[in-house]
Amino acid sequence: MSSDTSDEVPAALRSLAMAAPRPGQPMHPPSRPLPPRRARIGITVACEPCRKRKSRCNGQRPKCASCIHRGLHCQYVSATASETNSEALKRKVTEMQQTIEDHERLYAALRNMSEQDSHAVLDKLRLGADVSTVLRQIKEGDLLLQLSLVPESRRRYEFPYSANMPAYLQTPDNPYLRSPIHGFTINDESTLGQLTSPRPDDRIHRYHGMYVQPYHSAIIIDDRLAEIELSRWTSVTADNRLMRKMLHAYLLHEYPTFPALNKDIFLQAAIDNDKRFCSPLLVNALLAEASHCFIGLPHREQFWNPKTVGYSFLAEAKRLWELQADTTLDLPTLQATLILHITYSMHGMDKIGFPYLVRAVTMAKQLRLLDGNKHIRSTRLRHARDFTAWCLFNWQTLMGYYYFRAPIIKTPPASTLPDPDRHPSWYGGLVLRYSLNPTSFLSPLGHMFSAVSRLRVIINDLAILQFGNKNSQGPQYLTSESVRQILSRLEFWYTSLPPSLGPDNIALPWHFKLHMEYQALVFALTQIRTVEGIPSPVSPAPTGEEDVAKTAPGSGLSALGRLETVARLYFIRHSFEFCDAFLLLFLSTLGMAALERLHGSAGNPDMLKSARSTLVLSIKGLRDQGQHIHMAAATYRLLCDRLSPDEMSVVRGHAQWNPVDENKPLVAHHIQSEWPLAILGRDGDPEVSSLEALASKYDRLSLEEANDSASQGFRSESESGSEDQYMETT
Repeated sequence: MSSDTSDEVPAALRSLAMAAPRPGQPMHPPSRPLPPRRARIGITVACEPCRKRKSRCNGQRPKCASCIHRGLHCQYVSATASETNSEALKRKVTEMQQTIEDHERLYAALRNMSEQDSHAVLDKLRLGADVSTVLRQIKEGDLLLQLSLVPESRRRYEFPYSANMPAYLQTPDNPYLRSPIHGFTINDESTLGQLTSPRPDDRIHRYHGMYVQPYHSAIIIDDRLAEIELSRWTSVTADNRLMRKMLHAYLLHEYPTFPALNKDIFLQAAIDNDKRFCSPLLVNALLAEASHCFIGLPHREQFWNPKTVGYSFLAEAKRLWELQADTTLDLPTLQATLILHITYSMHGMDKIGFPYLVRAVTMAKQLRLLDGNKHIRSTRLRHARDFTAWCLFNWQTLMGYYYFRAPIIKTPPASTLPDPDRHPSWYGGLVLRYSLNPTSFLSPLGHMFSAVSRLRVIINDLAILQFGNKNSQGPQYLTSESVRQILSRLEFWYTSLPPSLGPDNIALPWHFKLHMEYQALVFALTQIRTVEGIPSPVSPAPTGEEDVAKTAPGSGLSALGRLETVARLYFIRHSFEFCDAFLLLFLSTLGMAALERLHGSAGNPDMLKSARSTLVLSIKGLRDQGQHIHMAAATYRLLCDRLSPDEMSVVRGHAQWNPVDENKPLVAHHIQSEWPLAILGRDGDPEVSSLEALASKYDRLSLEEANDSASQGFRSESESGSEDQYMETT
């Protein structure tokens, strides 16, 4: 075959004609409309994983849809959704410049200090305090070095917004104004001369440090704290130094108010390896609670964060509890169970932690802890059992009354408490020393524990009256006679306080909280409605602050005014910056009451100023406590949400404010608490006002606002098919 054959060009093919349309069918069928293009949400900045992969990011926070779909760790450079990358870089540069300036100021301050004062500052830094906080404390007089200044060596914190005690609180019948704390914080010459006279008051001379220095500047003197090896009891960490600091912070800040065990018995048992009073479960549970007390731990309020020390101790305690709670019946397991419930409650997860309280009460009944312990031969074991029984009773009383439900334990323990004066060692105490005072002194806990227990008995009876009827929804109305009887018992308790706990002697944080609780109870009782359909049987509360001085001592506004007085005295001596979980109850009460006063203060500049002063102070305290416990952080956010724009600007102008914190989302599933925030009296619906319900509402409103703002950013653009497919899959 010749080569020309392969080069032949095929003949042209005949084109096919279009088929003729069928009868009744149009020549050109109408074209189908194209599907509408999907509107694309415009976002300001993408997350880092999406930027690196160059994939589309929908900008959701805290995790975008792409990272959720791929199981990646989503991280944004910007602090908020509206902040661009360039703005984030500018912000970081500003923060770095501020950090450099803070370090330069700290260096200058250290250079001009004495050796003793500089060591005090360095100790603060070693404990984990950030530089800006230390500088602020130096400026405001929050450090021990200010005590050496001449001529006025006493220190005080300055109230935000208004530096003076409100005039309506400075009445002749206000017993708390006779406290040495108030005397040490005023600057008139007559008082100054009295306080610096050559023959000072014996109590002030003996306990000089506790009246003139903040409590958080004290240290506990106890050789056992330096000797204890907690690493033998936990596998979380081998850092005994860290755990000793955590234990010290717990004993200093939390133990005097919410004890779950006798510290002296526990410390000695941990050293002696005595498993009758100590166990790995108990140590891990205790350190989990201690983690939010120690200011040296970052993000200590984030109990859900696996990177925190508190999370590790709590997870280990839960693991051990699940292994042995149903099989082990002893005192350390009961104490650990109680501590776990305390920890969950402080972080706003009391619904999750409530089974721990039920289990603790069940174990106490199985151990016959509440029936008296005279049958126990060992004196030490009987001591520990009696002390724990009262700790459990006192705590479950709080969880009943303040959470609007009947207490689990109806009657107090059968074991009577010993006389604190005759048996002070039964209760123990804290040996405290302030850095500028070379001598230490014993702060006994006996009178405090006894007074708290007697008060809890009254509160427990009140909770049974209000919430004990299982067939009734919500609190029951009390008779006028019942309210009078409770008020009479409270007044007798108040007048029977020992001199060391009297209103003219209180100095330490737990002293103040004891009186705040009493005044808050009286205020709540005067707000409820009785069966007769009238307010509580006391004199009607006046509406103006100018009438506070004319109000009867038992009236509601007088109690609220005295509550505010005690809270302000607490602040000017100790501040709200260090962990004190019980403050949440009183600060939220004062904040809500101040909001109500603001609404009725139109046309009254003095009332407006004082209400704003109380509101700013309350919000500052909640924010400070929110650095330690998540429940306070949530309450702070919810209270701020009720402020008008004008009031919000006032708060921003007079409190330490971080705009990044304001934009952090309030995660609703981290708040599962039945504590009713918004109820000042005792007649409201606790379910509607519970912290969980309010947080869920806040979360829904925030989501709706985010969706509204996102919908405004929609824009129509041409998108590729792959982009449409990606949006459909995500």
